[in-house]
Amino acid sequence: MDPQILLIAEFKSLYRRDRTKEKIVAPKEFGYIYFVYDHRSPYIIYPVEERTTRVKADLKLVDWEVDSYVKAAIDKYLEMSSTPEVKTLTSIREGLLTSSKVIDTLRIRIEDALKDVDMEDIDPIVRSVQRMLEIAEKLPKAIDNISTLEDKIKRQETTDTKIRGGGKKGQFED
Repeated sequence: MDPQILLIAEFKSLYRRDRTKEKIVAPKEFGYIYFVYDHRSPYIIYPVEERTTRVKADLKLVDWEVDSYVKAAIDKYLEMSSTPEVKTLTSIREGLLTSSKVIDTLRIRIEDALKDVDMEDIDPIVRSVQRMLEIAEKLPKAIDNISTLEDKIKRQETTDTKIRGGGKKGQFED
């Protein structure tokens, strides 16, 4: 854990309220915040509800719920890490997840309709297939947009130059 994080009041309060001898709860809470809300998290591929469930389980946060301290730290983390690019990336990813759900729903609807032996009208099935193909046609562009945006964000994040003492060079510093 980067010790500078404790200079920020919301994170410091999480650390201070951890009364365990080895301070084992605070790092898990910091991990929860990162894994659920950071765009670089390996869990970002899941919808928010599933992501929170998986992270809680993997971090062994049993009988643990987000309280006002964690909520304040989450809000601060989102405030500090949100750039227009990251917000756009998050929106596009969520749209892609929604598209995936729509395709799954259409596929199930088509499969169920095809199981009906007494089917007389095939038009609803054809319309569902057409919708699915329209969505599928647009998905590669969305995936390309995500890749391009991820690359741009990575370049921005790696251009930060570390200076002695672990700090980072400011925007207007040479």
